[in-house]
Amino acid sequence: MVPSLMYENGDGWNPLPAWADFLISVGAYAAREVFPDRRLVLALSLPTRAFAACFAAAGVVRCVIQSKSINAEDHFQYLSGLPRGTPLLLRDKAKGRWLHAVHDGVGERADGLDGPRLKVRVQDNEIETRQHERGLTYLLSPLECKNRVRVVPEVNDWRLPGRQQIGHKANLDFLKIFCGVDDVLSNRVECAIVGHKALIKPEACSVRFAVRRTGSQYRSGNDTGLAEGCLQDILNTREFLTDKQLPYFTRVYAVIGRERVAPDLPTGCMPPVVIFDGASAFLKRHSHWLESNWLVLLDRTDRRYEDAVMELNQRYTNRMDHRVRLDADIPDGIEGMAFWEER
Repeated sequence: MVPSLMYENGDGWNPLPAWADFLISVGAYAAREVFPDRRLVLALSLPTRAFAACFAAAGVVRCVIQSKSINAEDHFQYLSGLPRGTPLLLRDKAKGRWLHAVHDGVGERADGLDGPRLKVRVQDNEIETRQHERGLTYLLSPLECKNRVRVVPEVNDWRLPGRQQIGHKANLDFLKIFCGVDDVLSNRVECAIVGHKALIKPEACSVRFAVRRTGSQYRSGNDTGLAEGCLQDILNTREFLTDKQLPYFTRVYAVIGRERVAPDLPTGCMPPVVIFDGASAFLKRHSHWLESNWLVLLDRTDRRYEDAVMELNQRYTNRMDHRVRLDADIPDGIEGMAFWEER
């Protein structure tokens, strides 16, 4: 069973309220029910928008990551086939930090044991390849590549430093336990949020949550049995990363801007789910996301709430004849509608 998030108050760690768990389950449902001929429209009327988009996005990320299994040999073959100089990220084995790196070909250990290995260079120095972690060029086995090497998406200018600085430390422990997986592999946008970054960022980055470890997830010593983190550790929102080249799952797009500007994503790479955080986000931007399922979160105090409801009701009258069966009952205080429409 996948563990639930907990939040901290004066009494210690407590389970999330029903509305938060529901939003996570709704996000997962929207990510799972993806079809080429129709789009899911799932609209929720909420007392307040606070944290709603982040919880729903966490559900999207959990569902997508659970559906992606990593085969070490397949991943190694994919990496081996890339041209030398391909930008990579390497997770440091000791400290768990992401380092900038480049593909440096395929080689073998000096003793010839264990078959071919990927050569990954982390500093801009021409030196002899080393066999151990102390070197500036690593020789990585298929299993090490599976756990530690990722290709950098959407990069224009990738340069290695003369001396590798301390990289970003990913809270993979929290992410893996929340998702119930041993491996995490994604280099694309799995979820887009259309909303106000100034509201979303503190909800994603400033509030601590926890998940409970089970079985082999326990650590030795004074382990409390909890892995702690923030929602950003799950979402990996590109806009909130200090290094924009790190792996990310989520993007946040502004509500206000040039009306005709579409999302800056390659054709065919639209995320399975887009979350509209508020009435204005939906009314202004829904036409830019016709390839994705829609999760519309409406704050009942929003001045454009009624306009958004009218638009949704109009679309509901033209819905497809397919029923939507959610995984969980809608909790008290939340109202909703769900339907399918042709893409």
